[in-house]
Amino acid sequence: MSYFEKIEAVYDKWNDTSEFFEITTSGSTGKPKVILLEKSKMAASARISLSYFGLKENDRVLLAIPADKIGGTMLIIRSIIGNLKLEYIEPKLDPFYNIDLEKNIQFCSLTPSQLASIYQNPSSLNQLRKIDKILLGGSAVPTSLLEKIHEETGQFYHSYGMTETISHIAVKNLSKSEIAFHALDNVDFEVNVESQLIIHAPEILDQPLLTNDIVDLKGPKKMIWKGRKDNVVNSGGLKLLIEEIEEKIKLEFDGEFYLTKVSDDILGEKLVMITKATPPLFKNLSKYEKPKHIHLVEEFSYTENGKLRRLTPQQLSEL
Repeated sequence: MSYFEKIEAVYDKWNDTSEFFEITTSGSTGKPKVILLEKSKMAASARISLSYFGLKENDRVLLAIPADKIGGTMLIIRSIIGNLKLEYIEPKLDPFYNIDLEKNIQFCSLTPSQLASIYQNPSSLNQLRKIDKILLGGSAVPTSLLEKIHEETGQFYHSYGMTETISHIAVKNLSKSEIAFHALDNVDFEVNVESQLIIHAPEILDQPLLTNDIVDLKGPKKMIWKGRKDNVVNSGGLKLLIEEIEEKIKLEFDGEFYLTKVSDDILGEKLVMITKATPPLFKNLSKYEKPKHIHLVEEFSYTENGKLRRLTPQQLSEL
């Protein structure tokens, strides 16, 4: 199916007689699964997002991410609900390669990996600068990208959300150097005793949603994302948060890498590093935070919309 046909399929699903919209999750944190979303709740989500970003009738929005995943699907739905002018380009790693945007675009969604690739090509970067507001999503934004963003005149945002929340329900303004996600209208936060985020969004969710995300709650409308509960490593009785340690490593190592965990007979679980290049000695890490093993690989695996697929313990054992 071509990209245009996938876009057409979204329109067809939206306009059929069903009250529900079938969509498949990305599969970045497990096997992809099919979720049924109520169209009335998708419309509510679209209106909340249109209001936040100040998008109005006849504004031009650009689709450059997969149309059949929640981010791309909801950009199409927003264009329908808000009567926006939707344009599209193939969702490649550098979607602006050999593309000339004739007029300014008011809004576009990209993944951080797409943005990093755009910065490798001056002509692509010139196209990026024709866009007023860029929403990044799907993964964390590296420090190296944040530094570049702060030099741009356009507005850059980072989204928090998932298929279950019908795309983003919180946003932080990267151009203003915000570190906390701010809940959108009619969305509130709380946490359980393990600091897992609970989302209250009555217009979008039938009931509060307990997530796998560990956060630092700053009030009912504000939180700092710390990592995923799945990525907590219980090593010798110490709880290590993979994403926090990754951020420390990035301060002294600019190679491509990620951390994961495997079982250990003595420690219970141990931290391991998957990388394309030999890292330094990690002066910023405590002895407990230093990876116990380092595996060199040639390539990483990504989902269709640019999310990293971390190796499973079984796959690691085969390296």
